Amino acid sequence: RPNQMGAWELGALPSHLPGWKCVSDITARTSFEQAWGTSLPINPGADFAHMLEQLDAGEMDVLLVAGCDPLHAYPDGALVQRALSRANLLVVQDSFMTDTAKMADVVLPAATFAEEQGTFTNNEGKVQKLRPIRRPAFDSVENVEIFHLIAQALGGDLGNHSTEAVFAEITTLVPSFQLLTTENLNNEGFYTRLLHDEVNGMSINPAITAPRISTGLSMVTGDNMFHSGYLSHNSQILEELSSQVYVEMNPLDIAGMDLEDGASVIVRSNHGEIKAQLKLNKRFQPGIVFVPENFKDAHLNKILKQGEYPCPVEILRAQ
Repeated sequence: RPNQMGAWELGALPSHLPGWKCVSDITARTSFEQAWGTSLPINPGADFAHMLEQLDAGEMDVLLVAGCDPLHAYPDGALVQRALSRANLLVVQDSFMTDTAKMADVVLPAATFAEEQGTFTNNEGKVQKLRPIRRPAFDSVENVEIFHLIAQALGGDLGNHSTEAVFAEITTLVPSFQLLTTENLNNEGFYTRLLHDEVNGMSINPAITAPRISTGLSMVTGDNMFHSGYLSHNSQILEELSSQVYVEMNPLDIAGMDLEDGASVIVRSNHGEIKAQLKLNKRFQPGIVFVPENFKDAHLNKILKQGEYPCPVEILRAQ
């Protein structure tokens, strides 16, 4: 997920245009409409949670999934399975045959980060170059080319979509990128600059809900040291370093349970259970257990439900 901030900066949010401008901002919307030669909606679009709800309710027919495996990555596996199965047309654009791709009606093979040009913006706002080390393998093509072909098939035209043209458009239309040039984008990268007028009216932070009060164990998830998402499992070296799902918790939480470090345990929620190896860590806060989200064979999201996080669980010895 190295380009999450870059995606947000360039408008991959249902409520915002590139440069953190709200879609309701008439001035901002007009400037993009003139640059792109099309009209833009005044109302926010749907985020992925709402897309799933619309698919599940039969209110949306077609879904394009690009570079993601929501069957494993989204924290409500049952909802994703049900919603994707109800799509009349599911298109997946990815570099690997994921489980979501196996459900698709159409699979579009995309180049990997090592096979295409461009830039990415990390979470501290540093823009860095992507330099391809080889041509796209087999029938795969660069992601920007796939989007161009889809637009053409739908009767649209993205215009000049070369790396140079896209870079020039970004630095022209997005204020925080206007100081960026091909010259100062050296090996160290270059930081974007958030301008004062961009701060005004920004409302991208989600509402913070009150913490859930729990008297038992609460499970949280995230990346572990050797993996980020599921893509890194395609590396044989990283698989040798970390290949098995585990649950990490404070030794105080297993007092009287006849469990020891390395034991095989069951992590059970109200929605299901998974099996994992126990890791004891005295630095963990009692009451909190951690299960990495990177091991797709564990189907961790099968025991999670949307809106229920941290997830209440119990730990049992595996039989």
